[in-house]
Amino acid sequence: MTYLKIFILELLEQEAMLKSELHNMERVQKREGVDMTYLKNVILKLLETGEVDALLPVIGMLLQFCLEEAMMVA
Repeated sequence: MTYLKIFILELLEQEAMLKSELHNMERVQKREGVDMTYLKNVILKLLETGEVDALLPVIGMLLQFCLEEAMMVA
């Protein structure tokens, strides 16, 4: 493999890593704007009623679950 091909592959790997990191940072930033009182009330409702199917997606949205996290709790 030529030096240029190796360099391009390394750049593509770096690009993928940076995109992933940017996506994670965006999720963290969205979490910072969550209304904690609303989140608390949703969790209380979940614990009181056991309505997991209805309320878990709301919690996932508020906490910005990634695909893997959403699949873990589904």
